[in-house]
Amino acid sequence: MELDESAIDALKREVSEETSLKVLQAEPMALYSGPTQRFAYPNGDKIQCFALAFIIRQWEGQPRPDGVEGSEVRFFSLSQLPADLHLIHRQTLEDYGKYDGTFLLS
Repeated sequence: MELDESAIDALKREVSEETSLKVLQAEPMALYSGPTQRFAYPNGDKIQCFALAFIIRQWEGQPRPDGVEGSEVRFFSLSQLPADLHLIHRQTLEDYGKYDGTFLLS
């Protein structure tokens, strides 16, 4: 997030920057925190953060990668996800598959 930016504004900006899609409607689905959100940077610095997952209900545009954070952007069905999907993303998508409208806390 940028200074003075709300979570929904950060979502819209990040999606636009990284995929060229414009988010028109989104709702928060889950908050992920704890040991599963621990990461180490290549320089050895370690952090523990949290992640807020949104469901984007409506968007416009055609997905295009930004060429910096990604070289390919496309949609996958839940039954045909890439085999090398990172564990934290796989968990989020599993939660999405059984989401009943109740905000999830991990």
